Amino acid sequence: MKRLYTILLYGLGLSCLFGAGRLNLHLLDVRREQGITQADPVENAPPLVAFTTVTLGGFRGIIADLLWLRSSKLQEEGRYFELVQLADWITKLEPRFTEVWAYQAWNLAYNISVMFPAPEDRWRWVQHGIELLRNEGIRYNPGDARLLLELGWLYQHKIAGTLDDAHLYYKRALAESLEPLLSGARPDFQRWKALPPNREALQQVKGMASLLDRLRAADMDPWRWSQVHDTAPRELRLDPAWPVYSAFMKRETFERVFALSPETMEKIEDTYGPQDWRLPTSHSLYWAYRARQVARDTYEQVSSRRMIFQSLQEAFRRGRLVQNPDHSLFLLSPNLDVLPYVLQGYREAMAESENPSLRDGYRNFLWDAVFILYTYQEQTKAQSMLDELRRFDPTVDQTSSLDQVVLHLFAGRVEQMTQEEATSVVEGTLLQSLLWAQAGDARRAAGFEQLAVQLWSTYMDPRMNDPQLRERTGLPPLMQLRQSAALRLRESRSPQP
Repeated sequence: MKRLYTILLYGLGLSCLFGAGRLNLHLLDVRREQGITQADPVENAPPLVAFTTVTLGGFRGIIADLLWLRSSKLQEEGRYFELVQLADWITKLEPRFTEVWAYQAWNLAYNISVMFPAPEDRWRWVQHGIELLRNEGIRYNPGDARLLLELGWLYQHKIAGTLDDAHLYYKRALAESLEPLLSGARPDFQRWKALPPNREALQQVKGMASLLDRLRAADMDPWRWSQVHDTAPRELRLDPAWPVYSAFMKRETFERVFALSPETMEKIEDTYGPQDWRLPTSHSLYWAYRARQVARDTYEQVSSRRMIFQSLQEAFRRGRLVQNPDHSLFLLSPNLDVLPYVLQGYREAMAESENPSLRDGYRNFLWDAVFILYTYQEQTKAQSMLDELRRFDPTVDQTSSLDQVVLHLFAGRVEQMTQEEATSVVEGTLLQSLLWAQAGDARRAAGFEQLAVQLWSTYMDPRMNDPQLRERTGLPPLMQLRQSAALRLRESRSPQP
């Protein structure tokens, strides 16, 4: 009798659950008509997401709260790998709740990553946070500007910034993962446009079917570029169809893994100038640009515009990557070509808005431009920026010469310089030493060389007894800075195409 009673209770419970599910479908229709639902299923969503958003209805929030409590306990216990799975479940239960995605990504990239001493382990968790937003959260919420800004912030602050002790490892790891796909700093957009649009069209290219069959015969999946790129024998690489195949797979892998649209990238370059897509500043610029296209309120518009300016400024200060093929040299230094785009962006923004922060940012940027251009022997441009600064802010010294202004900046900023400022100053001073040596003035060349050594030592002295601070904010060795200065000099003397 007791067993029959239990069975009846189970049956009643299942019937109630079924009825609630049927009623929830009707409630969803009513909410949708009133414009008060966020539970519409995502197009092409995985079965779990479709099930939770449609069937569970209001129970999703309760289950998500319970899982959130469980995730806090797992984090306290240091059970990080289980936490990743739990974070995935929580986001699947609330796929349209921006704060859930933002918090879980931030937690992985910031809180959990710093629990590990090894840079490679930290980078793995930072990647988890980025991928959670980039490949899932934004996929389910493509028009959510705040999620786009959260992703841009991870690139801008966690990777491009210097607060994390492992930030140099992050920058190098990001560049090394992108360079094989881009074959340099940026893709050949015209080449990518000329490629077949999809796999079906690729297979129609002359000789492509044969190449794909040969790859399969060699026990390789032709659609797994990481496997093929590493192991394809030389005779397959000499196949006439290989150039089209490899270019297509690089583009497809780039789009799939990094979720970047080549069309949008090209629009960004048309607006803000050529970018080095191996660097995090280009990615923060990309996601801020995307956010600006869908911004719905003043906060989102201002935030996206601010991130665009900050990314461009960082590109001006550290947007040029210098490295050797064997990666023994990895150095970020100023990208002077970005300057006109930063100025144009600021002027347009100030014409549209009277926000005081824009004027303050523009003033500070002009000071940085004067300082950096002067150190790279661009005196004419430095003088132009000083003139612009004086027009913009009449309180700035109107009588001192450019040399006097820069000398004053040198005297007051050496020990307080940021890492990027110190890098540009030392490298720029070494560049001037090379220029004077080529001009035949050995005395001046030696003087600038000595000044560079003194500047490097002055900046590095407070860091020599603090390994952690030296690792996070220290300068590259002088030898690497000399190599970068010599490369910059050769590039400046090369004929322009």
